[in-house]
Amino acid sequence: MNRKGDWSWIAAEAAKRGMSITRVAQYIDITEQAVRKWIRGQSPPSLEHAQRLADLFTGGSLDRLIAKTRDSLEHLLDMDMQLKATSPRHASNVAPQFGDDDDAVLFEIPLKLLSSGDKRLEGHTANYVVEANRLLIHARRFRALKAQAKDVLGKLVGQRTTLSAQMWCDVAYAEVMLGHYPEGAEAAWAAQKADHGRLGPALLADSEWLMADCLRSMSHLKDAREHGEESLRLYRKAGVPEYAEGPMWAEWALSRVDHLEGKLDAALNRCDKVKEVARRGEHRDGVALEIWCRAHIHEMRGELERSLELYQEAKQYCRRIDYLYWEASTEWRISEVLRKKGELRGALTLAEQTTNTFAGLENDDQVSTVWLVTANCYLHQGKYQEATKLFKKIEKHAKLNQDIWLQERSALSVQLCHLAFESLKPRPDYRAWLPIAAEQRPLATASWSLHTYTMLFQAEALRLNGHASAALDQFHALARRCADSGHQLEQAYALLGAAEAQRQMGQNDRSTVNQALKLFRKMGSSWGQTHALITTALLETNDSGMSAAYLNEAYALADKAGFRQESVLIQELQQGIEARRNHVLLFV
Repeated sequence: MNRKGDWSWIAAEAAKRGMSITRVAQYIDITEQAVRKWIRGQSPPSLEHAQRLADLFTGGSLDRLIAKTRDSLEHLLDMDMQLKATSPRHASNVAPQFGDDDDAVLFEIPLKLLSSGDKRLEGHTANYVVEANRLLIHARRFRALKAQAKDVLGKLVGQRTTLSAQMWCDVAYAEVMLGHYPEGAEAAWAAQKADHGRLGPALLADSEWLMADCLRSMSHLKDAREHGEESLRLYRKAGVPEYAEGPMWAEWALSRVDHLEGKLDAALNRCDKVKEVARRGEHRDGVALEIWCRAHIHEMRGELERSLELYQEAKQYCRRIDYLYWEASTEWRISEVLRKKGELRGALTLAEQTTNTFAGLENDDQVSTVWLVTANCYLHQGKYQEATKLFKKIEKHAKLNQDIWLQERSALSVQLCHLAFESLKPRPDYRAWLPIAAEQRPLATASWSLHTYTMLFQAEALRLNGHASAALDQFHALARRCADSGHQLEQAYALLGAAEAQRQMGQNDRSTVNQALKLFRKMGSSWGQTHALITTALLETNDSGMSAAYLNEAYALADKAGFRQESVLIQELQQGIEARRNHVLLFV
C-alpha cells in the first residue's frame, strides 16, 4: 500500500475555490513548500494537518478526505506504528481501544512523550492527540473529550506550543456541548492566553467564535457580538476562505445573537450566508444548523406550520448525518411549537423524550431548557403546583450554569403561577403583583423575548389592579414593537391585552380583539383563540345569542386542548356567574 496516499488533488481543489497554494498553507499554518511536497507525493500531511485539510475541503469529514487520497484510514491513524519504530519501549502505551459503540474510539495516549525532550516523538504524539480528540467529537463523547484534553494540558504546563491552545479550544467545545457555558468561556479565554505570541490568527479566530457562543448562551449579547465579529476579522486576516468551516461557525454564532436581539431579518441574512458556505464547502453540520435556524426564525414570526416543516427537515438531516445533539435540539423546538399550537399531549410526550436524550448527552442546561416546555404545558393545563415546582427547579439549575435567560424566564414564570393561583380564589386580590411587576427589570443584556414577556406581565398586573389606561398604553406600545419586528404571536398577545383593557374601560371596540383573533387563527394558537373568543363574548353585552356562540366555540377549543381552568371559566360565564369575569391572561 502507498503509505503516503495521493494528495495531488489539493491543487485542483484549491484552484476550484480560487485559492493559491500559499493561501492553503496559510490556513493550515504550515509552509508552502510542505504543501507542495504533499501534492508531489514526497510526504503525507500529519494528522493535525489532515484535519485542517478536511475542514477546508471536505466539510470536516476525514472519511471523505481519505476517499480523495485513494488510500485507507490506516496511514492517518498510524502514529502508534511510528512511535513503535522510533521508540519500542513505548509501544504498549498507544494501542487504540474500541468501546461498545463501533464509532467511539478511545486512545491510551503516551502523554509522557509530550515532555520527553525528543521533538520528533513530541510532534507525533501531538498529532495523535489531535486526531483522537476529533474521533471523540465524532462519537459525541464530550465528557471524555474534555478529560482527555485536560490530561494533555497537564503534560504541557510550562511549554510554549500551539497544542495547548488547540486543547483549550477542544475543552471549550466540550463545555459548550455539555451546557457548561461559563467553563466554556474560561477555556476559550485560556486558549487565547496559552501562547498568544505564537498563536496563529486562524486558531485565535476559532477561540473567538467559541467565546461568542458561550457568551450568547449566557445572554451577554453585546460581548458575544464583539467576539463573533472579531472571529470573522481574524479569519480574513489569516486568509481563510469565506466558505471554510470556521467562518461558517462565526456567522452561525452571530445569527443567534441577531435572533435573540429580535433582529429577525438580520438573522435570516446571516442564515443565507451560513447556507451558502455550508453547501459550497460541503459542511454537513452547517447545512443542518442553517435549516434549524431558519425554522426558528419562522417560529418567532408566528409562522408555526412552516417552522414545523423546516424542523422536521432539519431533524431528518441530523439523523442522516448522525448529529444527535442537534436532532434533540430540533425535537425540543418541535415540542415548543406544538405547545404554542395547543397540542399539549404531543408536546409533553416529545419534551420527555428530548429530556432523556439530553440527559444521555450529559447536557444539564439543555435538560433544564426542555423542562421549560413541560412546565409551560402544566401551566396551560391548570396544573399550577406542578408547574411552580418545575419552574423553581429550572431556576436553580440555570443559576448554576449562569444561564441568565433561563434563570430570569423561569423566575418570571413562577410569578405567573402565583398569579394563576390567586385567580382561582373567590375574591382574588392582585395588589401584591403591582410591586412585583414593577421590580421585574431584565438585565440590559437580556434577550428581546425576555424583555417582551416581562412587559406583558407588567401590563397585565396594571390591568388587573384597575390601572386600565396605563395597561392599555403599554399593550399598544408592545403591539407596535412586535409588529415592527415581525413577532406575530407576541403582537397578538399585546392586542388581546389591549382589548381587555379597553373592555375594562367600557370601550366596546371589537376591532382590536378581532385583529388578535385573526392572528391567532392564522398561527393556529389554540390558547390565543380561546381567550380572544372569551373577550369577544364578554364584549357582546347586547346580544346573548352571539355571546353564547363565541363561548361555545371557545369551550370546544379549550376542552380539546386540555386547558382545564379556561374550560371552568367558560362554563361559569355560560351559567352567568359574575365573580370571575375579570378575565386573567397568563402570557406564556
